[in-house]
Parts: sequence; C-alpha cells; structure tokens
Amino acid sequence: MNALFHLIRADFLERVRRYSFLITLAFAVYLGLAAATGQVSLRLGDYSGIPNSAWVGAVMAMTISVFLSLVGFYIVSSSVQRDTQTRVGSILAATPMSRFAYTLAKALSNFAVLASMVAVLALVGVSTVLFRAAAPVQIWPLLSPFLFIALPAVAIVAAVAVFFETTPILRTISSFLYFFLWTFSLASASQSGAFDPLGIHVISASMTQSLKALDPAYQGGFSFGIIVDDPAKIVLRHPFLWTGIHWTASAILGRLLLFPAAALIALTPALWFHRFDPSRTGLSRRLRFSCQPATLNPEILPAMAITATLPPAIEPARLTLARPNQSALPALVTLIFGELRLVAARRKWYIYAIAAGLTLAGFLSPLSAAQGLLAAIFLVPMLVWSRLGAREDLFATRSLIFTAPQASLRPLLAAWVAGAALPITLASGILLRLALAGNLSAAAAILSGASFVTALALALGALSRTPRLFEGIYIFWWYVGPLQGEPGLNFAGPLYPALWATLSIVLIALAWLTRTLRLRHA
Repeated sequence: MNALFHLIRADFLERVRRYSFLITLAFAVYLGLAAATGQVSLRLGDYSGIPNSAWVGAVMAMTISVFLSLVGFYIVSSSVQRDTQTRVGSILAATPMSRFAYTLAKALSNFAVLASMVAVLALVGVSTVLFRAAAPVQIWPLLSPFLFIALPAVAIVAAVAVFFETTPILRTISSFLYFFLWTFSLASASQSGAFDPLGIHVISASMTQSLKALDPAYQGGFSFGIIVDDPAKIVLRHPFLWTGIHWTASAILGRLLLFPAAALIALTPALWFHRFDPSRTGLSRRLRFSCQPATLNPEILPAMAITATLPPAIEPARLTLARPNQSALPALVTLIFGELRLVAARRKWYIYAIAAGLTLAGFLSPLSAAQGLLAAIFLVPMLVWSRLGAREDLFATRSLIFTAPQASLRPLLAAWVAGAALPITLASGILLRLALAGNLSAAAAILSGASFVTALALALGALSRTPRLFEGIYIFWWYVGPLQGEPGLNFAGPLYPALWATLSIVLIALAWLTRTLRLRHA
C-alpha cells in the first residue's frame, strides 16, 4: 500500500505540473462559469429551475457528466504511454510491483486528476449560490450531486482510460471508440436509463417527476447544452422550484457500486498487460535484429584500406568535400513535401479507402448533405493533427530537429500547410462544386476551418507536449460545432471565416513563441 500510494502521488504531481493540466483546469473553470451565467442551459420544455442550491448542484454535476467526461478521457489516457516514452516503465518493471497494482495505481491517479477538477467546479457552484442565487446555501442539495453523480462518473472514465491504453487491440482506436461509447451512454440515459454511468437519468428523472407533480399537463422534454447566443434572449414561460434529488439508500448504493466497477475495469487488463516486458512489446526482436553481425561487401574493402592509410591532414578535406546534394527547391517547400510524405506514410489500407470514399462522396453527393459530410471530413484526420505539435517529444527527435536552421519556425509552417491540406484534399469535391456554384464564402469557410484546426493542434501540442490535450478539446468542439451545427463554434460553417483565419495566425504565433522559448532554455 505504501508503494501504491507513492506511485499514485508521483504520477498525480507529474501531471498537475504540466501545461496541459492548467489548460484543462481553465477549461473546467470556464464550464463552471458558463453554467453559473446560464451559458450552459438545462431546460425541461418551457420550464427551467429557479437557481437555488439544488438546481446549481445538478447543473454543475450535469456539466461534469456530459462535457468533462468527454474531455477528461483524452487528458488522462496517456499515462502508460508516457511511462513507455520516458523509460520509467522499464524501471517499474524491475520492481516487485505487480501488474494489478500498476493498473490500479494508474486508474487512481487518473481519478485524482479528474476529481480535482470536480472539486474546482464544486467551489464554483458554492460561489454561484452565494453571489448569484436568491436562496441561501444548502450544503446537502448542493454537494450531493457532486458526490453521487460526478465522482462515480469520473471514476468510470479514469478506469476506462487505463483499460483502453493497456489493451493493444483498442489502443490505436481508443480516441474514436471512447467517443462512440460516450455518445451511446448519453443516448441510453436519455431514453431508458438502462446504461447510465454518467448519472444523467438520475437527474432528469427526478426533475421530471417533480415537474409532473406541479403541472400534470407537462408532456416531457429534457435538453442540456451550451448556448452560444445571449442566454437572455431565451424566454422560458414557467420557472419552477426543484428541491433536489431524493436520495434513497438504493439510489446511493447504485451510484456507489460504480467505484468497485471502475476498479474491476482497471484491474482486468492486468491479465494481459505486458508490464513493459521487451519480449512482449517487440523491443527484443528489434534489438536482436540490430545486434546481428554485419556482412561487408568485399568490393569496398580496398577502399576502406586506402581510407585507413590516409594521413590525418587529408581527413578534414575529405570530409568537407563529402557533402550531400543540396535540393534546388527552397527549404520550406522541401519541408512541406517531407511533411506530406509523413502524413501519407505507413497508413493502413482502410484509411486510404475511407479517404477515397469521402473524396468521392464530395463529388457525387448533393450540396444539401455537405454539412454532415464535412463533419466526417473534419473528424478522420484527428489523430494525424493531434501529433503535429508534439512529435519531437513523442519520438525523442527534439535534439535533432532543433539543431536545424530556423527550427522553431520552418518545421512549424511546413506542418501547418501539410495538416491543412488533409481536409482540403478530402473536401476537394465540395470545394470545386461550391466554386462552380459561386458560393465562394462557403468555400473560404472550409479553407479557414482547415487552417484553424491545424493551427490549434500545433499550439496545443507545443504547450502540452502530448497529443491528448488537442484530442480532448477538439472532439468536444467538433461535436458541438461541425456535428451539431452550432453557428458560433462551427469552424467549417459559412459564418465567420475571417475570424477562424485570424485565430489560425494567432495560434501559429503562440506555437512559434512556445517552441522558441523552449529552444532557448534547452
């Protein structure tokens, strides 16, 4: 238990000292303030609750269950990968710690990170009731949703992150698989509540029951989401008083059982987790291959003998003349072509099939279906974008890349162009048809959206040195914007193309500044 505690503590401290944690914490504070100001809205048809302690606690708990459960997964789902990259896993493999203790410790450290964000939102909820609500603070109705709704939900998220990361067959598709699992849990909770790890059905059922007692003519309807426009423009005819969830012993037990369920999810992959054993990760095979004795070509032996007999004074001249052929293309163009080759290299056949299908659909499908097609186009390259700003740290090439001339700017611009070329290529059919139809504003919006997403990936990758921060923020943004069609967040929509283009330049400047500062302090 002592070793387990110190492993959890060390992993937690390592995470909270990262820029990604600060950015995610700022995002959690933003969600809390949005819920406090009405930007995050919870409505039951034409009804909305009076902002007392019970209502504020429920809205904050729903915010955690719906939004933080999505973003939080991508924030905490890189702990095992980080141990592999930093070689800490090799040190842990030499200790007596078992695989079960390791996976449980990772799940608990994930839970500690997410629980700290839940605590921040709880403080925001208390502040909201104190300074904005017209009712006194009631501790139990305010904090019980955090204890029985939010904390069990993030415990499941923390355990699922470890399960996906330690299961080889799921690791590569975990970003997409978790999104669909999250979507399924929302749909199940809104319909029947049979599968409700996020606790959404518990809140909606309690509110619906209370509202039907006040108004028997109420026909149902439950909506929760972010309002981009002014919340004051939304007029609700009937505010009602909701006193909170009636927590029975069975209801509390049902929510608390999610903690042992999360522990079981975290312990299960220990049955097949390799525990950083090189014989099971492919490392030993690569080492054996690299240690094979080299066979020399007999034709080069005379040349080697002549080189060995050269006087020392001739060596510098020989090395100076042996320069590689310089490309006639400008350095930036050469880097762009190199980035494009990296994007297309070593992809599975089905990736090319999906890309070809989306491109062909852009030429053949009607323009009325362009919104749904663009949503798919801006989702497929997510894993490529997420690595753009953090590749030097992921593959330990920082010492090589940053020794080149203008290393903080040229590779950044090349990656920006290559990353933006992905959705532009996939949407080439839509762009061509929009241009022929004279709808240049919609075509410009697609171009500015591609530029913005790539710049966002580069900036967040440079700040956090990990692809997970971008994946967490982007999957939420994509869900609300291009998929749901929220105008203020739809970077692929026809509105505000100049805004997204301006933000692209700002984000590239931020990424360049971050890389420059790290280069100076390296």
